Amino acid sequence: MARPASLRSSQPAPTAAQVTKSSSRCISAPLRVGCANHHHSRTQQASLALSAVKPNSLAESAAAVFGGAFNVRSAWQSLPRPVESSTDAPHQPHASTSTPPAELAGTVTTSAGGLNSHTQTKQRQLSHLSDPEATPVALATIAADLASKPGNATEQQSPAPSSSAPRLDAQETSCTEPFSLGWRPFDRNRYTTQNVLGSGGYGTVYLAEDVETGTQVAIKRIPKSRKRSPPEKVKRNLIKEAGLLEMMQFSPGVIGIMDKYEDNRNAYLVMEYVQGGSLEEYVHRHRRDLTEADLSAIARNVFEFLSDCHAVDIVFADVKPANFMMTSAEPGNLTLKAIDFGCSQFKVAGEGLTTRTGTFKYFAPEVFKQNYGTAADTWSVGIMMYRIMSGSYPWWSPSRNLSPTEAMEDVCSDDPVPFDQSHWKRWSPAAQSFVKALLEKDPAKRITADEALVHPWMLHYKDIQAESQTRDKAMNNILPLHLQSHHSIPISAI
Repeated sequence: MARPASLRSSQPAPTAAQVTKSSSRCISAPLRVGCANHHHSRTQQASLALSAVKPNSLAESAAAVFGGAFNVRSAWQSLPRPVESSTDAPHQPHASTSTPPAELAGTVTTSAGGLNSHTQTKQRQLSHLSDPEATPVALATIAADLASKPGNATEQQSPAPSSSAPRLDAQETSCTEPFSLGWRPFDRNRYTTQNVLGSGGYGTVYLAEDVETGTQVAIKRIPKSRKRSPPEKVKRNLIKEAGLLEMMQFSPGVIGIMDKYEDNRNAYLVMEYVQGGSLEEYVHRHRRDLTEADLSAIARNVFEFLSDCHAVDIVFADVKPANFMMTSAEPGNLTLKAIDFGCSQFKVAGEGLTTRTGTFKYFAPEVFKQNYGTAADTWSVGIMMYRIMSGSYPWWSPSRNLSPTEAMEDVCSDDPVPFDQSHWKRWSPAAQSFVKALLEKDPAKRITADEALVHPWMLHYKDIQAESQTRDKAMNNILPLHLQSHHSIPISAI
């Protein structure tokens, strides 16, 4: 989907002094310069794209993208803060058109908490939303906390699509305390629903046609009333999710958002419709045919997206195959887009996040310990790649009915992540080295998103892909002899 004009405008590249973030370390000394340069390049792209919609600060741009005179910062600051994290199950906003296979079904545990504020020095300050201060707690306390919350061990799967056109505005539960998000009223006459694409704990996604443009869109309907969540928290999370999605439109790896609406019962996000299905479904269909070139393309797309998130201090917090849609299924050149910011949070420099959000089978050790940052996303990619490559989680089979407490005991143990060679002998030592670097239990030693992009295994297949594209382009420029005009240069003259 075409980006807004304001996001496509070109600007001169910033100077070295304008680049505020740099890679803290690299995989090895020979790669240090390349890693830093790569990180600067992606940070520059993020800064340039954000500056196109940022008059003075990110807070002002957020107010602009939310529309009208609605003041995002004031609205967020006026809301009460949650006392503790919720156990609501996160949604799957842009699910695919069929039921996810059992071996790749995501396990949903906790919900996104409040936003954390940015520092003034980074000029990416969006709000002063933050969860209460919390310090890491003992694993025994965390286990008791997890075990006491009933929603933590629930398996969530998207239902099969409906064959009849559902009502987009239908809602089973009523909103006892209606609130306004400041969005436009939902126009029921503009969109014709066709079927349900997917459903999760927080909403339902519909395939619909925009009657004004004739294009197909995906509309996510999110109820304003949720069990165990007060209205002020629901409001804050809805504003956060839409705001992060709109702010991240500068990234090519993010699904496009076209509009947002509300009524008394629901909020509606109108997004681009991607017909390629989810990465989850693609892997299920092509697992035996996947090559290392395919795997590196998947990892490259995910880490380029995460690099854009981390450049503006956003922790995506829910990396898994179901949250990425396929935009190209060309072998060796797979492309993806991220679709769900419902669990994402802002990371304040020098402070760890404490609210556990996302899917607990993908939690990094530090997420269970409630003191984490952007490195947790890298771990989640490692778990995702491990599943795709081996067909299982490191410690558990996909079909095992696992509790969050059991998962925490394995993930937080002192033992290294197991690599059973009966499942890994198919893949090269370099590929295994890459996944092991992602699954380093110490977040300080774990490679970052930018370092992952310059890992030797990743660079190897990136170079092969570039050479293949160059060769294909050259071949496309060669005309057969019978198509050459009489003005063409004779072969003998070359």
